Amino acid sequence: MTVGPVARDQATAGFFDGTANGQFLLRHCPSCGAVSAPQAAQCERCAATDLDWQAARGDATLISWTVAHGRPGTDPVVACIAELAEGPWWWSCVEDCSPDQLRPGAPLRIEFRRSGPQDETVPVFTLIAEVDPSLFSRWDRGGQGSAAAAGRSRGRRPARGRACAADPR
Repeated sequence: MTVGPVARDQATAGFFDGTANGQFLLRHCPSCGAVSAPQAAQCERCAATDLDWQAARGDATLISWTVAHGRPGTDPVVACIAELAEGPWWWSCVEDCSPDQLRPGAPLRIEFRRSGPQDETVPVFTLIAEVDPSLFSRWDRGGQGSAAAAGRSRGRRPARGRACAADPR
């Protein structure tokens, strides 16, 4: 199942121009070189507002996910949070895999889908390779399953610059 129809507006036009060309565009700060999520209005590092667009590599790491089961006979929808190789986190769906193949830290790739001919092209994730579950046995035993425990958070704040309650900053 692909993400449903999405409409562009003035704020999202640049991003959707990129997805239509098969590129996931991130906000780049020419002043300090930092890369931010596509929805960023200002640099998360230096607060500059003159941002341009930079194409992401397309690699990501699975942070968390949930499975939504539909009617009998339909495939489950896997919604996820993934950390892009450049650092920002992105929310989307994981497609073309079974939910039991997913583990924290699983490698993902950005692909692009369109719900219909008149709809915007949207980014989704696919699993790069099936992950050996034995590599993640500490999560399967109910151990440390957070992104921080997986060594994936690298001290970054959640997207949009909001700190969570556990963030000491």
